[in-house]
Amino acid sequence: MLISLQWLKEFIPNLKINDKVAESLTSLGLEVSSITKKQRDLIIDIDLTPNRGDCLSVYGIARDLNSLFNKKIKYPRVKKLSKISKKKYIKSLDSKICPSYSCLSITGLNNSIKTPDLIKSRLKNSGIKNINFLVDIINYVMLEIGQPMHVFDLNKLILPLSVRFANKTELFEGLDDGEYKLTKKIPVISDQSGPIALAGVLGGKKTSTTQKTQNVLIESAFFEPNQIRQS
Repeated sequence: MLISLQWLKEFIPNLKINDKVAESLTSLGLEVSSITKKQRDLIIDIDLTPNRGDCLSVYGIARDLNSLFNKKIKYPRVKKLSKISKKKYIKSLDSKICPSYSCLSITGLNNSIKTPDLIKSRLKNSGIKNINFLVDIINYVMLEIGQPMHVFDLNKLILPLSVRFANKTELFEGLDDGEYKLTKKIPVISDQSGPIALAGVLGGKKTSTTQKTQNVLIESAFFEPNQIRQS
């Protein structure tokens, strides 16, 4: 995992990276394999052990540093949003696949605007390609707080959605342009027309956002790892 020191400093303002910090992180299962200087920043390459998935974010790393050195951490501000009726968006949810599924609709967006340079730079330094404004923001939030999300073009969805296992006769075209023949063991997100995403793995091409996208549905969910491995 590649992480920016300047980004970490937004959580721990007085943080300095030195050999002591690197050694302490390694003792927690966060092995620092390299530190590279890029302009006015340091990019830290951290190899995570399988049991430290809770640190797959800037906030996760900052939280561990806080516990190690008793540094004062600035927690992200979270704005409370009004609740919407799930019935409009979610028809059925297989709890074996997904114990928790949340979504947020936003309308009247302008996805043709440019992603701010700071966000583009941090994504690039973290090894993530810039796509478009909406996708870049989703990826940025994922890197910052560790919650994977996906954004659908709301106008391309035939609501409501279901989280279920695929049928063996179903086909799926992914964002990677790959075409997949599904099996009964593959968990999917589907609308009324069929699968639109491989749950927790890959979004679908037919509901993807473009620069013309104005209305979106943002997905934030927890998918059972044992089920996702089937994909």
